Amino acid sequence: MRQHDILGGVGDIDHLVAQKRVDRIVVGLSDRRGRLPIEQLLRAKLSASVSRNATTTYERLTGKILIDDLKPSWLIFSDGFRASRWTRFVKRMLDLSLRSSASSSRRR
Repeated sequence: MRQHDILGGVGDIDHLVAQKRVDRIVVGLSDRRGRLPIEQLLRAKLSASVSRNATTTYERLTGKILIDDLKPSWLIFSDGFRASRWTRFVKRMLDLSLRSSASSSRRR
């Protein structure tokens, strides 16, 4: 596994965002209650940095769900099960074309 240098702590977020021209911050805390650096992350967001949850970042990069951090509320409130209008249209066209080709091959 690759080792990374620690550039600073929570109090250094503002300085690091400006100095390193950070465009993305990935936040990974095991327990966020009372420890999330809200003020620093809001200032970073206002300076065009995007803050992401570590779990969401992992899932986007790998295409896999991190089961260890899965919460039932994620399944309830997530848009992950919603298909766009375009996706439903393409699926319907594919279903119809496969059905027509399967029925025409049976007739032969």
